[in-house]
Amino acid sequence: MDRLHTPKPEVDGTPGGKFWTLLPGDTKLSVKWYPEMSLSENENVQYQWTLPMSQIGTYAARSDCRYGFLITDQALVVLRFTKERIGEGLATTRPSRTVVSQTHQRVASNETDVSSRMESMSLGSFGAQSYNDHDLAGAANVEFLPPEYAVIPMSARGKDTLTVKFSIFCLCLMAAGGCGNIDYGYPPLDSWRRVDSQRFIHNTSNLSARNLPTDAVLYGTQE
Repeated sequence: MDRLHTPKPEVDGTPGGKFWTLLPGDTKLSVKWYPEMSLSENENVQYQWTLPMSQIGTYAARSDCRYGFLITDQALVVLRFTKERIGEGLATTRPSRTVVSQTHQRVASNETDVSSRMESMSLGSFGAQSYNDHDLAGAANVEFLPPEYAVIPMSARGKDTLTVKFSIFCLCLMAAGGCGNIDYGYPPLDSWRRVDSQRFIHNTSNLSARNLPTDAVLYGTQE
């Protein structure tokens, strides 16, 4: 677990450094930040809600990490980032984004699938840069889509219930499994792809199997 850490703004994991960032995140006290802040009618409260999201997004972009998290004493928020392709001509003329106070509509959700029921959040509040495939820190023809997220309360208990501890375990597995880079889109979380005639790879965990599990979803074939 020593390879999983939360980078500070001024210290990022690099290939030549001691650590390589796999799962960026942040911690907050619930009295200062909580998911329902996004539903507030107070614009300043909504703005405060976006700040840690923007910070984690910056960490993720610098290290090309698909997943991130924000944890408080009341809940865990798991995040997934996706790149948006824009025209090259538009990218060269588009100004750098800055964090601004706007109205954001997000619904705090207890969904276990981060790809479900996500509403729009202004990109202007999310990041201060554009990113391309080869220079994540520079302006280019790729930007982030609004991040997908799911909220798991600390109070979650019981059989067949997604708990915070199990969510963290799964998030670490997904981040370290070899499929953790930011891309333009993703297959279903619980799906497989065929590598050759004798092997299948799980699209999220990167686990390998010679035979597909019962009711497995086959999505994509590795070329």
